Amino acid sequence: ELKIGPGFKFFFGPARKPVIFGLAGSFAYRRYPHRLIQDALGVYQTEKLHTRNWMSAASLTYPMTPNFSLLFNFQYGRAVSNQKFTQFYTYTYSMANYLFGFSYDF
Repeated sequence: ELKIGPGFKFFFGPARKPVIFGLAGSFAYRRYPHRLIQDALGVYQTEKLHTRNWMSAASLTYPMTPNFSLLFNFQYGRAVSNQKFTQFYTYTYSMANYLFGFSYDF
């Protein structure tokens, strides 16, 4: 597997309690050298299985009091594979998740 991804954080406002905005992304390639792919009917082919995954994320931390902060986080990802047989397991899919909440620093 090969994975690469940058991440950045930007700080705005006072140095002691800044608003923090984050961006991140990643790409991963995974190869299975001993696993053959299957067509849509489940018949094995000669090609080896591989997957490609992309993920992106954005976050915001907004300080409300000296110890409390408001949090927002969103992630979106996509996985793509050359495997066509999906009766038992899906290799190609999309996903998204989000978080809204508070953090307490002590």
